[in-house]
Amino acid sequence: MDKLSIRKIYIDDFALKKREKYGTVMIDIESRKVVDILNSRDLEAVENFIKYEFSNGLAEGIANKIKVIKRENI
Repeated sequence: MDKLSIRKIYIDDFALKKREKYGTVMIDIESRKVVDILNSRDLEAVENFIKYEFSNGLAEGIANKIKVIKRENI
């Protein structure tokens, strides 16, 4: 997967072990393919991953671009 061509990603956290260990999954919205999985759900870890993995416009000003949407019972 060419990470430089990704323009929008979906980010969600999940429990690996409830109340103990969490992860983050990133999915390319346009291709619906998994971009990567992190062993953390910490915002700083996600921001740093995006800054170092993407050298396109997605990484510029990442803190201002993250939109938090939480939908229950989809």
